[in-house]
Amino acid sequence: MTILFLPSSGLELLVEILDTTDATLVGGTFKYYKDFASLLHFGYAKNKRSGQVQRRLFAYRGACLEANETIPAFPACVRCELTSNDFLAKTRDVLEVGGWSPELKTQ
Repeated sequence: MTILFLPSSGLELLVEILDTTDATLVGGTFKYYKDFASLLHFGYAKNKRSGQVQRRLFAYRGACLEANETIPAFPACVRCELTSNDFLAKTRDVLEVGGWSPELKTQ
C-alpha cells in the first residue's frame, strides 16, 4: 500500500498536537480505507476450553469516536490507542523504548 500525503492531509495538525500536548504518537485516518482505529482494554475472560480465567487484551474497533475523549484544544481529535499506519511520533520517546523493531520497519 502506498500512502500519499497531500496539502489537505493535515500533517501540520499532527505536528501541532505532538508539540503542544503530552501525546507521544499521533495518527490519522484514510479516506477510502477500512478504519481499524481502536481503544484497548486489559481485562479477564474465561477460556472456553479450559474454563480458567485469563488476562486478555481487548480491542474495541471504532470505539474512539464513541468514547469521544477529545484532545484538549483540539476538539476534532479524539484519543485512540490503535491507529492506522499513517502516524507521527516523538523521536525521543520512540528511542527511549528501544526504537523500531527491524522486522517492522518499511523502506
